[in-house]
Amino acid sequence: MRSFPAILTFLGLLACLPATAQLPQDDARNELQVARFAMQQNDYEEAAEHFERANKMLKGKCFDCLAGLAQVRLATGKNQAALQDAQRALQVAKTGRQKAIAYIHRATAFLQMAETSATNRAEAAKASAHLAQAETAFRNAVTADAKCLDCKFNVGYVLLKQGKDAEGVQVLKALLPEAKGKPIEEDIRKLLEKPQRARKEFAPEFSAMLKTGEKVSLKQLQGKMVLLDFWGAWCQPCRASLPSLKRLAGQLDPAKAVVISIDERDSRETWAEFVEQNGMSWPQIYDGNGKLAESFEVDSAPHYFLLDEEGAILAKYDGWSTNREEELRKKMEKAMKK
Repeated sequence: MRSFPAILTFLGLLACLPATAQLPQDDARNELQVARFAMQQNDYEEAAEHFERANKMLKGKCFDCLAGLAQVRLATGKNQAALQDAQRALQVAKTGRQKAIAYIHRATAFLQMAETSATNRAEAAKASAHLAQAETAFRNAVTADAKCLDCKFNVGYVLLKQGKDAEGVQVLKALLPEAKGKPIEEDIRKLLEKPQRARKEFAPEFSAMLKTGEKVSLKQLQGKMVLLDFWGAWCQPCRASLPSLKRLAGQLDPAKAVVISIDERDSRETWAEFVEQNGMSWPQIYDGNGKLAESFEVDSAPHYFLLDEEGAILAKYDGWSTNREEELRKKMEKAMKK
């Protein structure tokens, strides 16, 4: 699932390094290479250490180092530190592109802070303020680099996220000619079709074949609550969940809600035999190539996604517990009453 905003890569090809002082330049370049490799390995502590070391060698004026540090902070949820590092990067930026990257990092920090505040009703005003700050930062990024398509896209995205749909749609529509044929065009069209996507996390579009031979898709399921159950016969917790899932599937009004189980990593024969032997009469999908699990970024089992009538993800659950059945039932009942 594509996540917004589209973060630009910070690599500035060592544009921050001075032309003279060959020894520090070589040492700093080595430190940056190690830092970038650590980032690729998600070793953020190591990456931060080498970014800081390179920046110190270059007297605190290395854009790549500071932008890299901001990216590390964002990846580890240290948003205030990311804001500070992005501001420092902005102060040493020499090109419009570099300034845009620094502003995008600041905007992303504000967005992450808004998401955190949004989970607490008492902090709704704070979340709104963070979104406004993100909008300003994205607009500054566009001013810094008028060719930055991602910057313009994210202005539209954050407007929609604030509920300013008319203005956000106008911004995104204006981008379509520039985005034509590029991957971002699909993201723009999805947001134009459903501006609420900016305020909710929607399930990825999918189409699959049920065990009965019927086709099912996310579009066909709209109008119903959907519980997607990613499981495998090889998975002991999945086996333990069967009685609960069977009860839940049998008690739901099929006109309003449905459970769909999606098998992964079993052979087709094992799947078919297990489903028959265990009376799994609710809709079943065999995800033989793993594409469905991949699109939902599932890396463990059992894994559950609860979708509302529009296909937005209401909740995610990793693993099974003794109270999961009641938890799911209450969540579905509450959502269907709205």
